[in-house]
Amino acid sequence: MDFKSFLKLLSSGDPEEIITNVIVQANQEELKRGSRFGWVMALELPYPNYKSIVADTDNSQQAIDEFFTNYYLEDFGGRLKNHLLNFKSVLPESLQNLLCEAIWAFENKKNHICVPALFSVLEGALVDLSNQGDRKAIRYRDGIDDAVLNDKLTITAIPLISISWFLDFAFCKSDFDQGDFSELNRHWSQHGRYLELLDEKPALQLFSAVALVLFIYYLTSQA
Repeated sequence: MDFKSFLKLLSSGDPEEIITNVIVQANQEELKRGSRFGWVMALELPYPNYKSIVADTDNSQQAIDEFFTNYYLEDFGGRLKNHLLNFKSVLPESLQNLLCEAIWAFENKKNHICVPALFSVLEGALVDLSNQGDRKAIRYRDGIDDAVLNDKLTITAIPLISISWFLDFAFCKSDFDQGDFSELNRHWSQHGRYLELLDEKPALQLFSAVALVLFIYYLTSQA
C-alpha cells in the first residue's frame, strides 16, 4: 500500500480502527507462526528480528525452539526475569508470590514445577485483560481478540495478537494417549498427564508469555 492509498483509507472511516486493522493484517501470519510454536514476541529482541526469525519458512520448529531457548538461557535475568519482577505489581499478591517462586525454581533447575505454577499466573493475569475482571469466565482468547478488533488499542495490537495465538497453541485439546508428548500444553500440565521429564523450553515459553501479558498491562496504563 502506497502513502496516497493509506491516506485515502484513513479518510474513509475511523482512523484508529483502520490503523489497527492494517497492523493486524501486516503481522498476523508471522505472529501466528511464532506463537503457535510457543514463542510470543520477545520484549528484549527487536520486533523486526523476531518477525524475520519466525517468518522464515526455512526455519523448522526445532530451529526456532533452539534459537529462543538459547536466547533466553544466555541472559534469563535481563531478557525475562527483570521484566517479570518490574511489572508483577499488577498481579494479586498471591500470584506475585507464585511468580517469584517459579523464578526461583527455574533458576534452581526445577523445571517441572514452573509449568503448572506459570499456567496459574498466566490465567490469573488474563482475568482482567481478557474478561474484564469476570472471575468465572475462562474463555481467554475470545476476550483478547475482542480487545484487538473492538477497542482500537493500536499500541497493544501486536502483543495482543501474539498472546492470542499463544493461547491457541498452549490451551488446545490434545490426545492424552501420546506417551512421549513433551510440548507445552495446559491440559497435560494441569491434569498430570506428562510422563517424561520436561526441559527448560516449556517454562521459558510460559515465562515469556507472562512477561508479555504484564507488559501489555503496562502499555495500557500509559495510554
